[in-house]
Amino acid sequence: MSTNCTHAKYIRGELRLPVAKLAEFQRLELPATNFLQIPSSYRDAGDEVVIVKPWWCGDWSGNSFDTLRDTILPATRGSADLVFIWEGGEGFTGLRVEDGKVTEHDVEFPSVPRALLRSSSGLLLPR
Repeated sequence: MSTNCTHAKYIRGELRLPVAKLAEFQRLELPATNFLQIPSSYRDAGDEVVIVKPWWCGDWSGNSFDTLRDTILPATRGSADLVFIWEGGEGFTGLRVEDGKVTEHDVEFPSVPRALLRSSSGLLLPR
């Protein structure tokens, strides 16, 4: 994929990566903004890091997306849904990761009346 990603976010969940894999993956050709090389995007958890901001954006993010999907995310533990937004109106990519198993999903955004808000639990509440 040659178009670059402009945003990458968790929809739900959180992923963890072994510290040894973090060091290994940091040597790969990576995009300008990525969670592997920006310490504020993960936190230490002993022999793992918790990925708190799954950044994968900017120059080279499109060219390296296959590496993210096929090599890096399969090394993670935990469960999460992620959305990647592509520049130039190319759309969205949704990935579900469950203990290293990565599947691609369609991304749909429901239309919600402005009179409703999402609570921290994800429930819709009247404003």
